[in-house]
Amino acid sequence: MCGICGIIGANDELTIRKMCSELAHRGPDSEDIVSFTKPLATLGFRRLAIIDLSSAANQPMPNENGTLYLVFNGEIYNFADVRSELEKLGHRFRSKSDSEVVLHAYEQWGTDSIERFHGMFAFALYDSRSGSCWFARDRLGKKPFYYACKGSLFAFASEIAALRKWEFISNELNLVGMIDYLHYGYTVPPNTFFKDILELPPAHYGIYQNGNLTIRRYWNLPEEHSQEKEDVYKHLETLIEESVRMRLTADVEVGIFLSGGVDSSSIAALAGKKIKAVTVSFPDLPINDETIFAQEVANHLGLTSISVISQPFVEEDLLLRILSHFGQPFGNPTALLTYRLAKATRQFVKVALAGDGGDELFFGYPRHYGYNLFSKISFLPRLLRKTLGDLLYAIVPFEGEDNQHFLRRYHEFMLSLGESPEKAYTIWNSYFNREELKTLLRGEAAYILSYYNPEEFILSLFNRFRRLDPLSRAAAVDIVSFLPFNILQYTDRMSSAHGLEVRAPFCDQKLVEFCVALPAKVLYKPHRQKYALQRIFGARLPRTVFKRRKIGFNPPTAYLINHELRTTFDGLLLLPDESGLLNVEELRKLLTEHRSGKRDNSLKLWAALMLRLFLKSYNKHL
Repeated sequence: MCGICGIIGANDELTIRKMCSELAHRGPDSEDIVSFTKPLATLGFRRLAIIDLSSAANQPMPNENGTLYLVFNGEIYNFADVRSELEKLGHRFRSKSDSEVVLHAYEQWGTDSIERFHGMFAFALYDSRSGSCWFARDRLGKKPFYYACKGSLFAFASEIAALRKWEFISNELNLVGMIDYLHYGYTVPPNTFFKDILELPPAHYGIYQNGNLTIRRYWNLPEEHSQEKEDVYKHLETLIEESVRMRLTADVEVGIFLSGGVDSSSIAALAGKKIKAVTVSFPDLPINDETIFAQEVANHLGLTSISVISQPFVEEDLLLRILSHFGQPFGNPTALLTYRLAKATRQFVKVALAGDGGDELFFGYPRHYGYNLFSKISFLPRLLRKTLGDLLYAIVPFEGEDNQHFLRRYHEFMLSLGESPEKAYTIWNSYFNREELKTLLRGEAAYILSYYNPEEFILSLFNRFRRLDPLSRAAAVDIVSFLPFNILQYTDRMSSAHGLEVRAPFCDQKLVEFCVALPAKVLYKPHRQKYALQRIFGARLPRTVFKRRKIGFNPPTAYLINHELRTTFDGLLLLPDESGLLNVEELRKLLTEHRSGKRDNSLKLWAALMLRLFLKSYNKHL
């Protein structure tokens, strides 16, 4: 994990130095800048040294004759195989880094070389002969890449805050990005909160040359099931083992976020006894302490176990720090816990394995089963389904902070029983649905909402994966939306805030392709939590791993709103709205309803708070 930035078409070391300063947390080990006069360009790099700790692996990295320069963020896990192939073709290497492999691969195969790279990455490769820049992002969007075009100039950076140091970036807000955020809790690429700043979507690369920009997709998730292979589980086990093995490659110590849950425990079972298992508890917050479960798994596997107590801090200052790393509002409050988890873990290791992607691959979310059920009962008359849903909603009232996640899901499920499966899924996956946004938004934002429907993004994905069975279809939609734009985004930003690299074995390209192409019936059995992982790892792990209820890594958002952050919510959420974009009375209504215990509005209120914090900070800098 590192920080990259650059400007093509200008020799501007001052701006690049400012960008690098904004990215220092991503690469605390070193900083380097390279400028070009013919054609004009400037590249900057902040390094977190993981593979080949020597100066030979520093960046921007040139090829042998200095015509190509690379800035690279991430890891190519199969770099040794690609390097071996290149050496047989006559290429010679000066370092042991994976970054140099990208340079030589481009020399050999051009942009087609991207097909050979398996890993997490975002990079830009500048060709000083033509003045062109080739840039790319990994298949699932584990590493970020933001860019802007202004006339004959092109600029890019790993984070929005760095790119905003470029003088040509205006402060004009992109209200489509804001609407997407309020609906999903995140912006949908290529949109961001700023009109001048675009996000390169996952599985895309771009070429910029002489004022012309081309963006292309280079990979797609399987859109239909392939024929079932023999020995499916043996092959699945091999893929998981290979994925974990590749992600243990490093010249620094590697750890694992161990919760004692199915995903992290399965990875730990393959990681080997040398790895440090780090578990963090949050005694200041009323959440389930998983330390005892993690310790049981660590003891069973013979791992070195480290239990860390996170120092208590939840206040507006922390929220502003978190906001600064995203560069725009981000609505998932789990980012708060991940920030503290990464801070505590970085004391012991520089790289950590995580279970991200396990829920998406192995049907870990209740909405997957909800969509599957809705698909089966959609033949029933809509009025009958709606009447039944209204009745079941009314008999189970929301009662305060306890069981908030279950009750919220239950109520959303029942209220959407009359909808199509796809429409219902957009409701379950949203913070504010479109009807609620019509009440919340004012001014230009309300006008844009009159012709723009944020739900179309998810609905289009369901159409794209229509040939998959319902359970696989729901999971595939999450793999290309919720996973990259929500889970992997907060994992990257919150870990990089502390100079920690996080690797996710379940997000391996081959593993993801294999699982999606299998019919759900192969990987799923009713009432068997993550049956596929249980079948493979059941004999290697304590029985309690698969027997206990899934907890999830969620902060007590309702509690924070009513207690620790009560003053922040009361003081900021209900202030007059200077932007003219929000209906403050609607926010007051949501907060009152939440505090009275009539309904769990915690996610809506959290998203609104982060937006108001952003707008407050934004207005200060206009």
